[in-house]
Amino acid sequence: AESHPPLLRALLAKCVHRMSTTPSQSGKLTVWLEALLKEAVRLVAEDSSNDDIGGQDGIAGNEKKVLVKQLGVLRGWLKSRTETLTDLLLLEGRLTMISNN
Repeated sequence: AESHPPLLRALLAKCVHRMSTTPSQSGKLTVWLEALLKEAVRLVAEDSSNDDIGGQDGIAGNEKKVLVKQLGVLRGWLKSRTETLTDLLLLEGRLTMISNN
């Protein structure tokens, strides 16, 4: 299947934006996110292997930089969400201890 890095970037940006603005929709977007991440990893890995053997296929250097930057934004968002989850779990544990006494 032929890849279209600009379309991949646009879909990834939209997915990350939608997840960050409406966290309640995150569950519905995980299927899209998984498919987009698989394709992004495939493109970057394909590009890296072509660099090693001197090939010309793969994504352009600028496309790769933009894609990696978008993945960094996603990583930051996921990290902030998981940090919040830890705090909520700690709070839930404290409330459970208080309610049991």
